[in-house]
Amino acid sequence: MGGLRAISRAGAMPTALLLLAACAADNNNQTRQLGDYSVTVSTDPPKLEVGGAAAVTAHIAKDDQDIERCRVSFRQYMPDHQMTTDHTRHIMNDLGKGFYRADGSEFSMGGDWEMEFQFNCGDGMKTIVFPYKLVWM
Repeated sequence: MGGLRAISRAGAMPTALLLLAACAADNNNQTRQLGDYSVTVSTDPPKLEVGGAAAVTAHIAKDDQDIERCRVSFRQYMPDHQMTTDHTRHIMNDLGKGFYRADGSEFSMGGDWEMEFQFNCGDGMKTIVFPYKLVWM
């Protein structure tokens, strides 16, 4: 009986690591630098799905300081396709402490998508792009 319990415990660790890795793969948090700015984007739900939409949160910092009172918007599009929503900009609400949030449009098909963010924090308009890949289920 003790040997069976030891095998079960030994198998639990690799299983737990696989589950953590699977969860991490679903996480769409991305951070990119643009000069002195750092922009981190996350989605809710964290795993984007074809036929679904997502709430999008962006965090903007400059020189490691949260930046508030920016004008921030984003659009989501597939670079290799033309869709009616390609030019729809979603205005993001300032949540404070450098966080901005808005609801996006439906992801209508699988493939390569991009979220293009534009923000102006008083020193001119900046544009930064985040790639996403949606898989047909």
